[in-house]
Amino acid sequence: MRDDELPIDPDLDFCDAAPRGAAEPGPPGIGRTPPPGIDVLLAVAAGGVLGTLARATLGSAFPAGSGRVPLTTLSINVFGAFALGLLMVVLVDIIGPAPRLKPFLTTGILGGFTTFSTFMVETDRLVHSGHAAAAIVYVAASITLGIGAAFAGIGCGHVLAARAATRTPRGNGGRTR
Repeated sequence: MRDDELPIDPDLDFCDAAPRGAAEPGPPGIGRTPPPGIDVLLAVAAGGVLGTLARATLGSAFPAGSGRVPLTTLSINVFGAFALGLLMVVLVDIIGPAPRLKPFLTTGILGGFTTFSTFMVETDRLVHSGHAAAAIVYVAASITLGIGAAFAGIGCGHVLAARAATRTPRGNGGRTR
């Protein structure tokens, strides 16, 4: 994979989509990815509990002051964007197919940890309490820093993947080429 390419999740089946102008895929179940098993759903649920508890704990420990940019939610979402970028490259390019680990970490933990809904509620509160300028800063910072963090995470993941690719197999004293 080139460094400028986004990781492609091997657990997704892109055969589900019919090309433009083509007939729809066959009957349900034929040529389609099966729905996730209970093990995957439990992994997502367990990760979601952990991520949500972490977010709630941080939100309670560092509440936003009235009329101020909610730095805790901003930091959580930016960190989550970085972590998702990093994890997707590591999970796809280094670890490989991980039908329970990937959903546990990404959809579960990071999905529970990060929060678009709190971001929107906090933005609405800022606007309706007369702090529109703070709301604009919050939205702009969230989008800009989130996108930048995701690309930084992807870049760090590519560095880790390149290092992992140059390692020699175990049994060589851990030395690299």
